Amino acid sequence: MSNKPDENNESLRQIAERLSRLNEPSDSLRKIAQKLQTDNERWQSLASHVAKMPPVIPSIAELVAARTGTIEKEKELLDRISVLSKELTETKKKKAEKEGLAAELQQALAEYRKQEEIKYLLGKLAKDAEDCIRGNPEFLAEFTPGRSHSAYVMSIDIRSSTELMLNAKTPDDFAEFITQLCDRLTELVIKNGGVFDKFTGDGVLAFFPDFYSGEDAGLRALLTASQAISFFAEHYKKHRRCFRVVTAGTGLGVGIDCGTVHFVNIGESLSVVGTPVVYACRLSAAPAGAIYLNQPAQEDIDSRYKAQTVIRETTLNIKGSGEIVVYDVQMKGMSSPPVELPWRQPTNESIATSG
Repeated sequence: MSNKPDENNESLRQIAERLSRLNEPSDSLRKIAQKLQTDNERWQSLASHVAKMPPVIPSIAELVAARTGTIEKEKELLDRISVLSKELTETKKKKAEKEGLAAELQQALAEYRKQEEIKYLLGKLAKDAEDCIRGNPEFLAEFTPGRSHSAYVMSIDIRSSTELMLNAKTPDDFAEFITQLCDRLTELVIKNGGVFDKFTGDGVLAFFPDFYSGEDAGLRALLTASQAISFFAEHYKKHRRCFRVVTAGTGLGVGIDCGTVHFVNIGESLSVVGTPVVYACRLSAAPAGAIYLNQPAQEDIDSRYKAQTVIRETTLNIKGSGEIVVYDVQMKGMSSPPVELPWRQPTNESIATSG
């Protein structure tokens, strides 16, 4: 007979005992249960904190949305930077234009001040002399009103000028004739190294100071006088159509003297005064086509240019002075041209530089 029922009972009994023991948990089990409970509370607390925190890893959609927004902002910033860059470039361009304009105005102002500084000399000297004066204060100082200089003075007078004007067919004819004549006389003075002073109504006054016209100032004055007389003869013949009557005694009388003259500023224009001016003007009462020298001028011309001139003593009736001895001079040829004007001569510095 089989013993299986007994074995089964035994097994059941053992299980019952174990179950019985389980109903009365040991200290170890209680500790395990307590630990599990504590751990569970901790996890719940941690879960609660995690739930309150923002997600550490956003979703792909969130990442794409965030990146798209960033790209749009970057594009806006780049567009703004481009606009600002163009505005900056335009501002710099306008600033450069303003600075350029300011520089031009400064230069124009400087030129204007230079022009104002020498305006009393403008039109009286050669153009290159004016340029030289602008860059050479010492040269400019020589022309200062109040200064005295040794100079030749030349006065040109149109003889029978009243009859010439009355014989003109129309006022316009006479104006044309006299304007062209005076323009040419001015050109001759300046071309020959002289300083044009002024129109005297029926003539011209000019001077040739040593510091400007050089050591051949007297020869330059003679050349100018001779060329002026020749030009008048040609000019008068060319404009005979402008006159009802052509008189034979019409021409230029020239008076020349030398000595110390004083520079003055009259009506913002440089002029000269002094004894040589007085006698040059008086001697311009010479007959048409004649050049008269006063005593000081004759002595200098005769001693220096005897081979180039013919001088003849004569007299001239001067109002208030009576008959005075004067010297009729004629040019008979040029053995050599006048010495170069001193301000046109190269300086030692320029010679060294060019060498």
